[in-house]
Amino acid sequence: PRDDAAPWRCRAAAYRRRRMSLLRSFSDEIAAIVARVRPAVLHLRTHGRGRSGTGSGFVVGDGDLALTNHHVAHGAANVEAICHDGRT
Repeated sequence: PRDDAAPWRCRAAAYRRRRMSLLRSFSDEIAAIVARVRPAVLHLRTHGRGRSGTGSGFVVGDGDLALTNHHVAHGAANVEAICHDGRT
């Protein structure tokens, strides 16, 4: 018996292999970027005026300045920055 679907299955399998290779490559690139910038990323805890919150930010310059969005720090009396290694 003749299998007319065989060429289609081969093309589909090749497409899946190319797609998985591309996804693996993309995943590796993202992981490399995350590893590179992770030391600069901060977890922020805010406290003040009867409310508290969390957010994120990152270290800029020589490490003596942190940058975050206005809505994270607005109205906070105190902002605690936690580094990726647990330092505050």
